[in-house]
Amino acid sequence: MINKYFKIVLFIFIFNLRVFAVPVTPNSIESLLQDNKENFDFLNVVMSNLSPPRSKQIVSGESEKHSKMSFSNFITLFYEANERDIDGNSLYFMGKQKGSFDALKQTQKNFRDIFEYANKRYLDETKGLIRYASVKILRSKDKKAIKLLQEAYNELRRSENQYIFGRNIAPYLVRQKIEFYKKGINFARKSRKLILASLIEYKILAEDKPENNIQVPLLPKKFESDLIKENSLNEYEGIKFTLQSYIENRIISRYIPIIPPNTVMGAEKDPENKVETTNLDILEIHDDNFGIITYERDPILENSTKSLASDKGFEVEGLDSKKKSPPEVEGKEPIKEEKPANKGEPEKTNTESLKKENKEK
Repeated sequence: MINKYFKIVLFIFIFNLRVFAVPVTPNSIESLLQDNKENFDFLNVVMSNLSPPRSKQIVSGESEKHSKMSFSNFITLFYEANERDIDGNSLYFMGKQKGSFDALKQTQKNFRDIFEYANKRYLDETKGLIRYASVKILRSKDKKAIKLLQEAYNELRRSENQYIFGRNIAPYLVRQKIEFYKKGINFARKSRKLILASLIEYKILAEDKPENNIQVPLLPKKFESDLIKENSLNEYEGIKFTLQSYIENRIISRYIPIIPPNTVMGAEKDPENKVETTNLDILEIHDDNFGIITYERDPILENSTKSLASDKGFEVEGLDSKKKSPPEVEGKEPIKEEKPANKGEPEKTNTESLKKENKEK
């Protein structure tokens, strides 16, 4: 009997959590505004770097694989999220809290889908990158490079776990899903940093390697003093300098071929197997690891805002900014607007028209 009542109470509690909405208050709206701002800043870098370079962008008229996971679909979602966020801000400033709250919540639903797609892309590319590094490093005797690669695997596993958590929790927990996917992307970036570190450590000649351990093995000796200060800008510049010098001296290849995950080793070399390989630029990966929009990429947030400004003029739902034509009713002719009479010509009455007809007769 007690178990029966306990189940009923538990069911009512869960039902209330799912059905009854959060009360709309200025604090809840301001919290949503702040969350959306942070998500836009984060996704602006992520989606801009995932987009193809300007020289390789798809020209209108060319065929593209249209599927639910195509990149263009998620760019459209990003544009819609930007439009709804602007509507939510405008309605909030007008004092329409309910309309603002609905628009901002719908923005977060768009974010949820975009973050899920981005986390999956980061996972797939990182898996291909770590597979390339493993082939070169695991059979070597470089313990330091192997250790870095092992840490990269750990970060990749954490990224995959966050992606799985985000997929498995209830769909109405939108904020929690976004946080899981965001952490997954950050873990994937950390894994990429360690992969690049292991590749460079593997390429350093044995006689050039210091006996004592340093915090970041990529940096040359002249950057060791900056390393102690833990300055992220100096770390970024130091790693970039190292990568560029290794590429110029042909120690490391700039473009790394990546094959899709779950592909049999060596299948890409078989001409009968149609395995599409993509080349990742390690300098672009390095920029993205530090949250920088890399070269030959346009910031998507700026582009979407310009597009909204030119196409719609920031129409806000609830404002009569443009007159809409009356809808057509089935079975009736559309209402035609009467044209005003020309200036300087008086309108002709029915009596005047009858007089003219009599004269003609």
